[in-house]
Amino acid sequence: MAIERAIELANHHHALITGATAADKKQLKKIGPVPPGAILHAAKRIENAVEKFAKRCKEFGISMDTGREDSDPYETMTSACCVAEHPNNFFRER
Repeated sequence: MAIERAIELANHHHALITGATAADKKQLKKIGPVPPGAILHAAKRIENAVEKFAKRCKEFGISMDTGREDSDPYETMTSACCVAEHPNNFFRER
């Protein structure tokens, strides 16, 4: 649903969409023992989501970019929103 809404808004405003992922691997290691392959499984889910995002954007002719961070998700997303006026931001015109 979020991807479709982003595409709708980008189409209306002739904007580029940036899909961002943030996963704090250091924090994930602090949760304790995890089943074998759990981190790899999580990484694969992220990769699948990015691929779905790129595919949907291509289907609708929307310019897109991706950003991937290995840091605190909350900090990453809030700092991205705070730089919206910066020329190299997440909300560039296409």
